[in-house]
Amino acid sequence: MDNLSNLEQAVNLFYKSQSTDQAQLNDFLINQQRDPAAWSWLWSFLDFNKSVEVQFFGAVTLHQKLSKNWQEVPQSMHNELKEKILQKIVEFGGAGTKLVLNRLCMSLSAFIVHMLKEWPSALNDVINMFQNQQLPNLSQHTQLWILFDVLSGVPDESCCIFTSIQRVQLKNEVYKNATIVLKTMENFINIKCEKHQLEDEDITSLQNVAKCATTWFKNGSIPLDECMDNLNEDIAFGIYSLFITSIECHSRTILAGICADSPEHHEIYIRVVNEILLCTDKPGIYPVEESCSTLAMGFWFMLQDEILSYDNATEREQCIKAIEPVYAHLVKILVRKSKLPDECNVGKWNSDDLETFRCYRQDIADTLLCCFDVLHVQILKLLSETLDEGIQAIQANHNNWPILEASIHGFCAISQQIESVEYPEIVKLMRVLNEIPYETLNEKLLGTALETMGAYSEWVNDIPKYLPSAIELLVKGLDSPMSSQATLGLKDLTGDCHPQEMIPYAEPLLDACQQSLLKGHLAHPESIRLMYSIGNVLSMISAEKIPNYLDNIISPCFKELQMFAEHQNSSDGARLRIMFCLNMISTLFSSLNVNKTKRLQPMNVENQPQPILLILQKTMPIFKQICDLYINDVVVIENLCKALQQALNNLMDDIKPILNDLCLLILSIFHNRCVPPAIDIAGSCILMFFGDEVYKEPMKQLLLQIIIYNFNVFEQTPPNKFSDISDLMESFYALNSRIVKKIPAAYTQENMDFIKLMEYALKGITLPETGVIKKSASFIATFIKESRNHVNMTNTILMKGEEIVRTVLLCIAGITPRVNVDVFGDVFIALNAKYPSEFLVWMKILETQSFPTSYTQHEEKITFMKNIIKEKVNKRLVNDHIKRFSARCRGLIETSDM
Repeated sequence: MDNLSNLEQAVNLFYKSQSTDQAQLNDFLINQQRDPAAWSWLWSFLDFNKSVEVQFFGAVTLHQKLSKNWQEVPQSMHNELKEKILQKIVEFGGAGTKLVLNRLCMSLSAFIVHMLKEWPSALNDVINMFQNQQLPNLSQHTQLWILFDVLSGVPDESCCIFTSIQRVQLKNEVYKNATIVLKTMENFINIKCEKHQLEDEDITSLQNVAKCATTWFKNGSIPLDECMDNLNEDIAFGIYSLFITSIECHSRTILAGICADSPEHHEIYIRVVNEILLCTDKPGIYPVEESCSTLAMGFWFMLQDEILSYDNATEREQCIKAIEPVYAHLVKILVRKSKLPDECNVGKWNSDDLETFRCYRQDIADTLLCCFDVLHVQILKLLSETLDEGIQAIQANHNNWPILEASIHGFCAISQQIESVEYPEIVKLMRVLNEIPYETLNEKLLGTALETMGAYSEWVNDIPKYLPSAIELLVKGLDSPMSSQATLGLKDLTGDCHPQEMIPYAEPLLDACQQSLLKGHLAHPESIRLMYSIGNVLSMISAEKIPNYLDNIISPCFKELQMFAEHQNSSDGARLRIMFCLNMISTLFSSLNVNKTKRLQPMNVENQPQPILLILQKTMPIFKQICDLYINDVVVIENLCKALQQALNNLMDDIKPILNDLCLLILSIFHNRCVPPAIDIAGSCILMFFGDEVYKEPMKQLLLQIIIYNFNVFEQTPPNKFSDISDLMESFYALNSRIVKKIPAAYTQENMDFIKLMEYALKGITLPETGVIKKSASFIATFIKESRNHVNMTNTILMKGEEIVRTVLLCIAGITPRVNVDVFGDVFIALNAKYPSEFLVWMKILETQSFPTSYTQHEEKITFMKNIIKEKVNKRLVNDHIKRFSARCRGLIETSDM
């Protein structure tokens, strides 16, 4: 008894002593555990009257004895030992600590592994005991926790217990029970999946199942390829989810096995990778026949990222070499899994299935890009092999077109990584794309071919001898059901091309585009997109030929607009056609610019006016008529302004001959309905031409009219309705910010009301919309910075400074969403830099009781004020002070945290 008392004291002292004392006690306690007499006293340590430290030592001793000294237990005592372990599990499951209970569960796991030959139904009996709630003293949740803790320990114990049985034989005995364990996890997951809402205890139990699955998968006790076929798809999805999640949680440890010296560690890595390859290559078509393969995509990114992030270059290269065969195999799997459904099967798919598969194909494309980072040009050889397989497949049977389409899709996926090198595989791809008999095959194959040609437009333009075949294929696509992909491809090709290489093919291409427009089979978005290509190609041909093409291509749009305007036709049908025509014109204006190819033009035409200018000189009256007819239709006016903005962006100074007409049109819009695009185009004109003495006065008047009109709108808006015009306020103050920053001289006009300008900016920062908050705050800060150079602006700040500070503080304290309060840092820094003495006075408003909120103490406000005044240039620190003060004002942090 005295010896046990001394042992207890030693245990308590061990867990509470310093490291130097622990070392001596540790040796003593280990010797006590090794003593066969430990079997007799350890049970007394597992008593509720003992300290937790003593209980834990008793449980650890039990586990150690079972793991390392099993030979000390006579066979006649096996059943009694089992009963004692179960009794203690029940006792500690009801009122003990989890720490001790966990060790007892580990002990039962070790006992089960030892007894598998003598007690073949051990796992099944234990599962029935806990799963069927045969222990009434324990809650259902506790019994499940114990069950999965015990099951989790079995594979681990089979790897480490001391036994006379060969390790391989022992693991085979464990493996025989894998089906039972798997079925238990399956049933549990299935039950939880059927619940409409999971409780906290359910989440905990599912986490225990994940842990259990991890140990069985990790030790190879459950081979996924053998068990998945026996499960329904939902359960297979759950198991794979648990497995992959578990792997991701221990990725660094598992992936270290790639080049590990330990054969066991390397074997774990091999098993993990093979299982996830099997998941990626799960039989069936996603998502109608299987749903698991998408789960594996993230793993391949993680594996690549982990390896490429290694600091040691030698280790990194060694690991890359090791995983190259895996990624090479993966490429073939991904191409195969990306096959589209054929004509026989696609009719069985609903719209949700098709959309899910579209997203799945995009995931595959992204994963192929990931494979490229590992394999580099080696991936081209792999894809070329799949291309050969696809060609052979359609030669055998045209219904096999999905095989070829999937291969081309694979090439398309990696296009952005391909350098401008004449790789044999890409050359073969270009040849195959033009030789495929699309007329006899499914149209989707042509669609993917067109998309791929567009994706390789940069490569084609850098190696221009392939330009004729690319143009030929894309033009062929214009007259097909896949015209959308053709117009996208032409947009990429003409946008990336070198003009001198495109010129020989420009006119035939324009003729083909013109014919496609005339046939009328293109959808509106396709026609609009095609205009971008037309504008690019028109910019390359000789100037004297451009008018003729414009007459044939764009003149019909203006004639249609004029017809609607003259007949005052504002019907819904007319409105749709007007919108279409304006978008066609806008897109052409965005790309037609002969200046970018001027050096290729003959010398005698260099000074000819831009084609867009010639168009506008003839058509400004039509724009004015449409504007008058649809002045109350915001969408039409916005599209009209967008077309004019594109013309201005392209023409720049060349627009001067019609600048007055353009300004008059903008003013006519302001006088009736001001829309944000009208403000944008007006701002562009002012910024571009205010410095030109010829146009300075008109630009001043344009700015003044913009301000006057917006003031009228603001004055007519009820105080609680400003959010309805937040987009207008955002554009207005975005314009003013740009002007006050770049040409502050524009604000020297005596009849400009700076007080109102500032008051409405302060109104803008109090709105909930992010855009208007940022633009208004930016204007205030910029105005303050520039104000010292202009008397009127200086007087405005001196008059409104206190109101600016008060409003900003209220916004920080609660009016403005917390995510946006950092925009006010610039305002404080500007005031501190330009008006330091006044700013100090204005900040003393914080001394007002309960301002800005009642959550802040006087000392906190003074500290904040001092911090802001101290930081004159460090925007990051100012924003940090603002964010903390904002949180305190809202009662989100305690005073002690300030």
